[in-house]
Amino acid sequence: MRCFLFLALGVAVVLGADHAPEFPVHWGKAPTDMLVGGKIHLPGGYGSGSQGMADWIRIMMHRDVDLLKIGKIKPSEKYPPAFGAPPRIETRDIKPLPFGYGQGSSTKALWLMEQAKKVYNADAQKYDELEGQQAKNGKSTKKPLTLADGNH
Repeated sequence: MRCFLFLALGVAVVLGADHAPEFPVHWGKAPTDMLVGGKIHLPGGYGSGSQGMADWIRIMMHRDVDLLKIGKIKPSEKYPPAFGAPPRIETRDIKPLPFGYGQGSSTKALWLMEQAKKVYNADAQKYDELEGQQAKNGKSTKKPLTLADGNH
């Protein structure tokens, strides 16, 4: 029991939150070997963690785009469950959403930024700045990934 609690606390510290991230149910469990190491800003507003975890999250987010297109998931199911329900009423403008979520309304962008900060202490501006710097250096972490690239 103590080992489990220690491991759970260790994971929470590595991920930069007071608890491990809660992922959408349809993603399944995150590979445990990816829960340790590193302190990079994770896509999706999930806080910070390892490069392996960032890659896995990115794979799952790309998969969600396809699942949405064929109606296998609802739009609200692509966001972290800990964020709660997305706004029901949104502005009609379109802008880039933070944390790699593509395009959406400024209402949704603000909701994502606020929830990520509140739940996982994730900073959208830092994440997006890092992505921009890496893209300029030819090292963007937004590379296309497939499930074959991850452990799922």
